Amino acid sequence: MYLKMQEKSKTENNKSNLQEIFNTHTDEQILEVLRKREYYQPEAVDIAVKEAIERKLIHSEQDLFSPEFSAGPLKTKIIPDIVREKNKKRIRKSLGRSLLIAGVLPLIFGFVQYNTGNIPEGIILLAFGLLWMFLSSQIIRKGNKTIINVLLGTAFASIIYVGYLFVNSNSVIFMDVFITAVVYLIIFYGLFFIRKLID
Repeated sequence: MYLKMQEKSKTENNKSNLQEIFNTHTDEQILEVLRKREYYQPEAVDIAVKEAIERKLIHSEQDLFSPEFSAGPLKTKIIPDIVREKNKKRIRKSLGRSLLIAGVLPLIFGFVQYNTGNIPEGIILLAFGLLWMFLSSQIIRKGNKTIINVLLGTAFASIIYVGYLFVNSNSVIFMDVFITAVVYLIIFYGLFFIRKLID
């Protein structure tokens, strides 16, 4: 009996949360949910239908059988659209932490260069790493398009530096280039994802 009451309470809470979410949706977002209702939980679809009827977007559930509401396949995107602000914030912080960790690489390389006698180059790399980590921490805190643009600029500048190192190295192997390319792809993907989140 107690377990059944708990399950009922959880279901009611879930419906209440869904109702709050749909209340904040625009008319177009509600209609989009109805068009792609196959991809949503039945409870969410029921609430979206009620919300659409209340807003006079549809007259009844029968309207969902019209061609306008036939569900097409979901489009896959390289950078997905995130609608909810809470999710945007969470993803931005997560990506910001990853970028912060990436700033450790130039710091390590800077220390190595400094210790091997390349003092000016070591200092520049240390400064670059600290700047990168500071800007990444700002993304975690609030997110700003200017910060993203500065990070993109510094990432492009670092590509020139890394390319210079590869050209002047006598022992470049394929895996070095491959791993570097993968790291840069991940960094740029993260930066462009965050840029889209704060647009």
